[in-house]
Amino acid sequence: MILAMSIVDAINSISDVSELYAALVTRGYIHDLEALRTLVQRPAKYIGMIGSEKRVKTVLQALRENVPSVDTYTAFSQFIHAPIGLDIGALTPEEIAVSICAELIQVRRGGTGLPLSKKLREAEPISPVAGQTTHGWQSNQQVSQQQ
Repeated sequence: MILAMSIVDAINSISDVSELYAALVTRGYIHDLEALRTLVQRPAKYIGMIGSEKRVKTVLQALRENVPSVDTYTAFSQFIHAPIGLDIGALTPEEIAVSICAELIQVRRGGTGLPLSKKLREAEPISPVAGQTTHGWQSNQQVSQQQ
């Protein structure tokens, strides 16, 4: 769906969405703040905002000053993920998009964000086979001793 309208109008036009996940990727913090002021009035499962630490702090401080109550801000701010995305070392626009999508899925499905291999190893440590290193490979010394 492509919406060619102001941020507020775009958010208001999708009022029938039962589970709202919003990723704010705007050209400036003024636009982020405008979107957040509208989103604070809607139940959202996830709100992500791209930006530097300075930009994020500026927007959150301005939002805190404009939200009707501390309780409303506290409840709302727990859904704001900023900066958006998981720390996977992404550098290119494509990699950053993957990190953002990964965070959306993590929130939606309740994942941990940990590598699946780590989860497996913590659940049931794998013991090395006799004569093998912990990586499953025999060392050169072990191979020469067997010959």
